[in-house]
Amino acid sequence: MENTSTACNNLIFTRYLEIDQFEDKLIIQDYICPLCTGVYNNPVVDGCGHVFCNDCINQSLTKSVYCPISYRDISNDSCHQIPFINSIISKHIINCKNKCGWKKPLSNYQKHLDEECPNILLNCMFANCKECYLRSEKTVHESACEWRLIECEHCKSLVAFVEMQKHYEVCPKIRVICWQDCGISIERCELENHVKNNCRNTLVECFLAVHGCSKKYRRFDELAHYEESKLEHYSVISKSLTQTSEIKLEKEKIEKLEEFNELLQQRLSKLEYVVNKCGIHESKALANKNMNNGDL
Repeated sequence: MENTSTACNNLIFTRYLEIDQFEDKLIIQDYICPLCTGVYNNPVVDGCGHVFCNDCINQSLTKSVYCPISYRDISNDSCHQIPFINSIISKHIINCKNKCGWKKPLSNYQKHLDEECPNILLNCMFANCKECYLRSEKTVHESACEWRLIECEHCKSLVAFVEMQKHYEVCPKIRVICWQDCGISIERCELENHVKNNCRNTLVECFLAVHGCSKKYRRFDELAHYEESKLEHYSVISKSLTQTSEIKLEKEKIEKLEEFNELLQQRLSKLEYVVNKCGIHESKALANKNMNNGDL
């Protein structure tokens, strides 16, 4: 609840409740933790009967296994909660330490701090904003925070107000002028496709480039290029057809050689079969005979 602290034996103990906050200070002064010197918060009793805030005694036991009052050996297992003390304290009327005017039983205090107190200091909900403000100033701050999220009017993405200008430089839906000066305005996300496939000022290759035409021209000059390069196109097409015919002839020669090679392989296989079946000497005579008869 509160973060007032006190030091003891080189340890710093957090005081969650101050006695001055309570309406009935005379009664509540009997419920003071000896470590943090604040009113008990979730009180527990140790093995030798001393009462502390639960967090206070647990913190003390991280440094020492002795009771802070009697210095006898104790452990976490020997500490037990005291529900009836909690019940007594929770019914007492307490004033909010943030001086907001709230005054109710302690049992309602934490909810008040978490959800209602206008004087609680909050961190801004927007990423990258380092400012803090009172809960009462929350609406005003969030409506003016430079890191508040607003919708881009073009792509509808949520962008921090302070970074909107930077976003506009890359926003895919903002219309931009084609960088090739064709005069077309187009969404940034479509610009690459426009330049590649549609822009009249894009430098393109002749469709006869695969046949040998090496000229490039602006897309809008396509018809003019065909008119100016008729003779050259006839020449490259003729040359391409000639090369195609030569390639076809070479391919046919290769196919015939492959057929002849296959025939030789078949004859060789028959000869090897005869050698293995009849023996070397007999196979020679038989092979000669077959060769003369044209069987192989």
